[in-house]
Amino acid sequence: MPKDFIKNETSNINYEYLASISNYENYHRYYAKKEDFKASNKIKSKLKNLSFENENDYLFSSNYRSLVMDNYRNKSANLEKTDSIKNDLAYLKTLSTIKSDIIRNTLLFNDAQYGITYTDNLEDYYALFNKASTNQNNNKKIAEIYTNLKKLTKGNASPKFTDYENNDGSTTSLDDLKGTFVYMDIWATWCGPCIGEIPSLKKTEKLYHDKNIEFVSISIDKKADHDKWKKMIVDKELGGIQLFADNNWDSQFIEDYLIKGIPRFVLLDPQGNIVSANAPRPSSEKLIELFNELKI
Repeated sequence: MPKDFIKNETSNINYEYLASISNYENYHRYYAKKEDFKASNKIKSKLKNLSFENENDYLFSSNYRSLVMDNYRNKSANLEKTDSIKNDLAYLKTLSTIKSDIIRNTLLFNDAQYGITYTDNLEDYYALFNKASTNQNNNKKIAEIYTNLKKLTKGNASPKFTDYENNDGSTTSLDDLKGTFVYMDIWATWCGPCIGEIPSLKKTEKLYHDKNIEFVSISIDKKADHDKWKKMIVDKELGGIQLFADNNWDSQFIEDYLIKGIPRFVLLDPQGNIVSANAPRPSSEKLIELFNELKI
């Protein structure tokens, strides 16, 4: 066999072993149900002299990439605690210290193409990315997303949807809901985290049933799952306004909000303007705090 092949595969096997060592503490805590478990220094020492700047291994080995990402995630978690900054900003700051252009730019872009759509600190997030990234193609793509996200900041008019199918047999447009606050849940029947939010959403709906707010759930299921959507509404006894988007992920409303993952929650004011394009989840205490702040 070619020497390069043997060298790369041998390294990859070793990185697979080291990745298992790296994950051991967290995995043991989970499976043994011991939240305070600490791996011994003897085990951790196997990772001590590992370099995280090897471009060849980064490009070749998925196990090495996993180790690199774990390393910088752990460093950013420490930075988050010591500097009291948000996790997403701490992660970008940590990535900015990487000397390898290939590794730094790849990790920055992999995080930013989704992370920038979720951050609560758009300007700071974009500034950190722009300062650290030296890949012009990546920078152009993130700049385009940033420009579109600027349209979704607080106070701007919300993008609209028209004549979405309502579970009650009618159709509903966003303009029909003007005059009240609107809390929108973008979800799908196949989405575990979405379903996990349902009990909290139902509890919040009940708490605010006589207030000036509408709770709107918009399914982005495919048309083939339309009957599944109808059945889940009955089985889960879903309340609020239940709508079916016109073209799942490719619905214009979903694209306008740059939604890359679900569940996603959006809050609008009675004038149809954005209060938050990334509103807190129903399970978060911050949602009620926001409602109280708005005197809903």
